[in-house]
Amino acid sequence: SEMFTATVASATALSDSAIEFCLTLDDERGIAFLPGQYVNIDVPGSAASRAYSFSSPPGSRQLSFLLRNVPGGMMSRYLTERASPGDAIRLRGPQGSFYLRAPVRPMLFLAGGTGLAPFLSMLEYLALGGSEQPVHLIYGVTHDHDLVKLEQLEAYRQRLANFSYLTCVASEASQSPHKGYVTQHL
Repeated sequence: SEMFTATVASATALSDSAIEFCLTLDDERGIAFLPGQYVNIDVPGSAASRAYSFSSPPGSRQLSFLLRNVPGGMMSRYLTERASPGDAIRLRGPQGSFYLRAPVRPMLFLAGGTGLAPFLSMLEYLALGGSEQPVHLIYGVTHDHDLVKLEQLEAYRQRLANFSYLTCVASEASQSPHKGYVTQHL
């Protein structure tokens, strides 16, 4: 796998549980990955690295990732306490066999929490390519406030002719019309 260098563009808390991490790749050619794949990102100031799926589409210099905010987690702490635009970041990849195949039949996407990331990359890829295949996403989280990227999902409903989605929330206290886990709504 290849080594890439990038700089921090932004780190934004989308909810208590999710952080959106955006990078600008130094190489103008982007990273040739398949939608759904991931990279290993070095945690600045440490010897550790963490694997994250792209939420951005292939070929762009602007990379985005959706991370779970893990209290005390190395990357979470870097992003919430120290990260500044322009910080140098190293990435290795792409990797992973979980990626979108040629869309020749209807697709069902099942996502939990920040596991939504690879599906955002896939949806953008499908929107850019103008796929006609039906796509249905079931996106589940623990609490109402964990639901993120709903505006982006709504936008895909406009952009992709045959895209639909349903959100479900596991918490009993949820106001969601769909309670429970993703598997209960299959």
